[in-house]
Order: sequence, then C-alpha cells, then structure tokens
Amino acid sequence: MSNAINVWKMRAEGAPQYVDNLTDIQILEGVDDGTWEPTDEVMGPNDTEWQALETHPHFEAVMADYEPPRLTDPPDESRLDMNPLIDVALVLLVFFILTTSYEALRKVIDLPTGQSNDDKMKKGDITIIQEEELTKLVQVSARMEAGKPVIRVNDEIVPEDKLQARLTEALKKSDRREIMVDVQGVNWGTEVKILDAAKGAGCQQVLKRARTPPPS
Repeated sequence: MSNAINVWKMRAEGAPQYVDNLTDIQILEGVDDGTWEPTDEVMGPNDTEWQALETHPHFEAVMADYEPPRLTDPPDESRLDMNPLIDVALVLLVFFILTTSYEALRKVIDLPTGQSNDDKMKKGDITIIQEEELTKLVQVSARMEAGKPVIRVNDEIVPEDKLQARLTEALKKSDRREIMVDVQGVNWGTEVKILDAAKGAGCQQVLKRARTPPPS
C-alpha cells in the first residue's frame, strides 16, 4: 500500500453523504473499530465513481484478509428458568410422601378402643390380660409363605378380599369384640389391611403381639 494521502472519501453504501480528507490508514482503522464495513464505498483521487471498499484495487488485498468481529447473540429473554419449577416439584413430592406415610400410620393407630363403661380405664393405665383370656379372642396371624403374605383367622387361611367378612363372622361367634393380631415378617401394608378389616368388622379393640426382630 502506498504512503497515506489525505484525499480519500468514504460513505456508507449508497448514502448521499460522505466523509472526505481521510487517509487510507484512517479508513482501515475505521474498518477495524466497526465504523466502516467492507461493503461501504470509497473514492480515491483518481477515481470517477464510488467503489466498494472490498473491491477497490487499493484496498482489496488488505480486505481479503479482513475478518469481521464476531458478534455475540443477545440473551434470549424467552428462555424459562426451570429452577423454581424444580424446587416446587420437589417440595410437592416431599409433601405427598409425608402425607402418604401419615395416612398409613393413622390407619394403624386410629382404631376404636370399645371399652365398656364398667372397664374403662383412665388415660395412662395399662391393661394386663392373662394368657387364658387371649385364647378367647379371635386370633389373626400373618406370615410369609412361599414369598407371599398369608393371613389366617383362627388358623384358617383367608384371602385379603374376604378378610373383613370372615372377621365379622368370627366376632359374631365370639363373646368378645376383640381380636389378637400376630404379624411377623410381613410388610406394613399387610398389617394395615388387617387393621382396616378389623375396623370394618366392628372390632372394638385390637391387641397386637410385638414383632420379633429378624435374626442378625
């Protein structure tokens, strides 16, 4: 490129206005800082018409190596922030888990005591029942057999869907409105089904044997 001469004119592509008295160095600096584009037009001292900067013989060699600055995309304002939605979903999940656990526990403990006026005991008292008295109660047991829970009422195997009817029949034959529940090795769901059936059958009190801890 020849020495700078202050006779160059520059204008935006097709614009009527122009800037004159520019050196070629100033024009190239303007391209670097974004003032001018390679498609903007230039006119030299010996030119009779405007030419694109990138095709002008004086600048085309330099402009061939020119790389325009890389533009960064503006932030996408339409993008949704999913973090609050995930937080709410986790809170709801924990809430439903706790609610389900509470309902299962409530079914276990929400049973009528059914004590008569003669033998009602003050809150905090402990009822002691002799072994011979226990034998008079309707006996309900649950054990795992062949990988499945098996429920027995007075040593008779009873399907879960017929458990309430069988307990109703057994309580009618007994002079006591109580049952003795002995569950070992089965899950809590089976125990809850037994207690639900007992409540539906009109049982007034449920006595439970403590679960035997599994062998270590």
